[in-house]
Amino acid sequence: MAFRQLWIILFVVGSLSAAPWDGRPGQPTSSPAHFLLHALVPEHNQVRDLTCLECRTAAGVIAAMMAEGATVEEIEDQVILDCVLLDLFPPDVCSGMVRLSGAEVLHVLNATKYDHETVCGWLLGGHCQHTQLDPWTLAVPGGKPAPSHPEPAQPTEGVVRILQLSDLHVDLLYDEGSAAHCEHPNCCRHAFGDPAPGELAAGHWGALANCDIPLHTLDDLLAHAALTNPDLVYVTGDLPPHDVWAQSHASNLLAINTTVQLIAKHFPDVPVLHALGNHASAPVNSFVVPTAYADGWSMTWLYDSLAAMWAPWLPEEALPDVRKGGYFSCSPKPGLRVISANMNYCNTLN
Repeated sequence: MAFRQLWIILFVVGSLSAAPWDGRPGQPTSSPAHFLLHALVPEHNQVRDLTCLECRTAAGVIAAMMAEGATVEEIEDQVILDCVLLDLFPPDVCSGMVRLSGAEVLHVLNATKYDHETVCGWLLGGHCQHTQLDPWTLAVPGGKPAPSHPEPAQPTEGVVRILQLSDLHVDLLYDEGSAAHCEHPNCCRHAFGDPAPGELAAGHWGALANCDIPLHTLDDLLAHAALTNPDLVYVTGDLPPHDVWAQSHASNLLAINTTVQLIAKHFPDVPVLHALGNHASAPVNSFVVPTAYADGWSMTWLYDSLAAMWAPWLPEEALPDVRKGGYFSCSPKPGLRVISANMNYCNTLN
């Protein structure tokens, strides 16, 4: 379960932990502590889905606190306290994930015109009560074409070899010899602990644990991949590590740029085309729509930087689209057009 979902779940504590639990009809079917222990991220517990009742309770608590005039900082302080007291995560994770996404979550909940049932139905999907969202009709230029079923062409001498790289998640702070298993959602850093005798340590190339890979592992991987002589390289997102509670605009841009430059080093004469993953932004899964820019939220910090990083492989006319929304279309080879869509706008966690 994503951290932003967990952030919302934590509001349930503020309303339920103050009252005795008697299992009356209308209340969630488990105690607050039991509910929270089973609603954490997969790295920590067996996860069951957030139920409709629990989601509506959390959304109602948030709305009530906001209606009573609580400030963003006051609400965040309470959530952090609950997270620490219930020992859900280490204190730095509790604080980091709430401070990073709190103001944004509250802004969205305050701005939406939908009620709790609609928000929860949209967030949780089909197993929650059906709710009617506004219809969204898109006009297709030239009208919707008739379905066609073309036969795939037989391979010819003009076959294009494409290397796809996805979810590289390089950890620039990876420490060989650190604990591979720790209390944090992401490990393999000395800051998160060293292994006791007999416990798994972070290896030179990585670890089969809740860890991302060190930069030299990616360097070696790319050196090997370059021997396959691809004609094109597709990089389909998710370059920063999974330490989503400790990220910032600067740290994510550093991780992205470091990875982009390393790929460029190994493929100096090959077009490299990128697409955005949900981990590019900080907070994670946060891709503000342009209509919200007027409210003080913006993605220019990311899109302008990506335009500069991707510029060596894109025509000048494609860069305005990158700056506008993190997407582009280009033709790297005759007869081939690549469309890189920013699908994060459609992510239900966005």
